[in-house]
Amino acid sequence: MTEEEIERLKSEMRDEKHAFVMKDGGAKKVKDLEAKYRKAARRLYHDEGHIEVDEKAEVSISEDNDAKGCYVQAWVWVCAEEVE
Repeated sequence: MTEEEIERLKSEMRDEKHAFVMKDGGAKKVKDLEAKYRKAARRLYHDEGHIEVDEKAEVSISEDNDAKGCYVQAWVWVCAEEVE
């Protein structure tokens, strides 16, 4: 996907808040983009038992046009001994 396509999708998501109402296959493209970010998050940060990224983790595409990325939901393990 080109930067221009990503920017267009980000714009569509801001305008249409719900991917299922987008036209021209936009919903599928957004789902594909989210899947790519989930895969990258798992590759870069997933550490079983410490930081875990679910297969269907929430993905938040930034509304900041200068941002070049997305937030991907992850689970972080906190040991009981660490709680004050």
